Amino acid sequence: MLAIRQRLVERRENARYLIAKDAKILFDDRRNEMSCTIVEMSKSGARLHPAHSKTLPDVFVLVIAPGEEVNCEVVHRADLEIGVRFVSP
Repeated sequence: MLAIRQRLVERRENARYLIAKDAKILFDDRRNEMSCTIVEMSKSGARLHPAHSKTLPDVFVLVIAPGEEVNCEVVHRADLEIGVRFVSP
């Protein structure tokens, strides 16, 4: 299992950093919001723990801090977490 994890980490273009930061997810043209925790983050994506991962749409805006937002696309879902790629608007 360790060898598999190492191979996956090596395939990433950008290093991910472990963090634990509260953030907000905006979706449905910013009409709805959901709280989340950013668990890992890199220049190209993040791993999030949203309040309700199953009901979250595939594209949304992640508000990292006031005035700091990024468009996201879900690349994988698990029970309590999602992986996202940062995309251009």
